[in-house]
Amino acid sequence: MPATQRSAVHAVQREPIRRAVLPFAFNLIPDPSTSLAIERVYAGLATLDIPEQDLVTQYGPCVTILVVEDRVRPDVLIEVLKWKLPGMGALPVAFTEPCIIAGAPPTLSLRVRPTDALLALHHAVFMELPEEEVGLHYRPAYWQPHLKLSNFRGDRAAATALVAQVAARWRKLHGVLTHLELMQYPPVQAIWQAPLRAGAGRPDSH
Repeated sequence: MPATQRSAVHAVQREPIRRAVLPFAFNLIPDPSTSLAIERVYAGLATLDIPEQDLVTQYGPCVTILVVEDRVRPDVLIEVLKWKLPGMGALPVAFTEPCIIAGAPPTLSLRVRPTDALLALHHAVFMELPEEEVGLHYRPAYWQPHLKLSNFRGDRAAATALVAQVAARWRKLHGVLTHLELMQYPPVQAIWQAPLRAGAGRPDSH
């Protein structure tokens, strides 16, 4: 879809609404075996010099494709997911290397190979939303697909050292992303989720 053809959903989003308390994230969730492999990576971080409060412990492994400001109504976000899911099957995924991803704060993450299917899903959902409400680092020109392991608050030298520590024990990981969910945080809560099934009809909300 050309960048100029944005969805009519925008008209609904701009209605006056009560401001929600928290922002929202669109997350891709791996299947159980992929999640288990990533949990082992999390466990290995406990041996490194990472403050406990920075480790990702509030929710399971996920690849965040978009973060949206809380001025957008959650029911509108759910409608976006319902219309975009049909025909989008589970996504094979490769976690290629540890890295530091820019953000506030930066994060120690596993880089995700940006396949055509993953980029197409990201673009399809992004085009349904008002660009100014999408977090800068999640817009197409800036988004780097990744899976967050921990927050990072050190300087460049510390970042280089930490990535080297993780890389020394890293083995490339392949898996499958099987669900798309809408999460509100913090505290973390999934408010809607549906499977990615090629050729499926329009999913019901959960």
